[in-house]
Amino acid sequence: MARSLICILVLVALLGMTAAEAVAKGLKIGIVNVELVIARSKKGKSAQKKLKAYLKKKEASLKGQQEAIQALEKKLTNQASMMTEEARKAAYQEYQRKAAGFQEAYMQSRQEIAKKEQALTQPILERLQKVLEGLFKLEGYDMILNQTSQGVLFAKESFNLNEVVLKKLDQ
Repeated sequence: MARSLICILVLVALLGMTAAEAVAKGLKIGIVNVELVIARSKKGKSAQKKLKAYLKKKEASLKGQQEAIQALEKKLTNQASMMTEEARKAAYQEYQRKAAGFQEAYMQSRQEIAKKEQALTQPILERLQKVLEGLFKLEGYDMILNQTSQGVLFAKESFNLNEVVLKKLDQ
């Protein structure tokens, strides 16, 4: 979807045509804030809820490991002077091993969260693509642009398709 929008933008740029010139030539333009539409859609809200629950589960799993590391660190700090050199080295090695294990688990958890987010949002993006293609073909739009911070900054409200797309996405 993003590629087709980029292609449209490049095409317009190559033709040397601004949005105002396009309107003046009678082109029908629509603008959608994809992130906003997804966030406000029923399926987007459901995906966000599922992702938050998954995130809490991962955080709870990591919290136990983190607490064990903190307890070991506290033990090392408080009792280091009373430990033999050998016991201190063993405790420090255990601390390093657990800290490295925690770091690895944290990175793995982040990757799993990203995969989960991708799995939850991919069907929504595919449905959104179909909705936008349908609008493009059935309503006779010459171009539909994504309103992002790097793209369309301002446009007339008459170009805004957010509510139309949201309703079709939720059907």
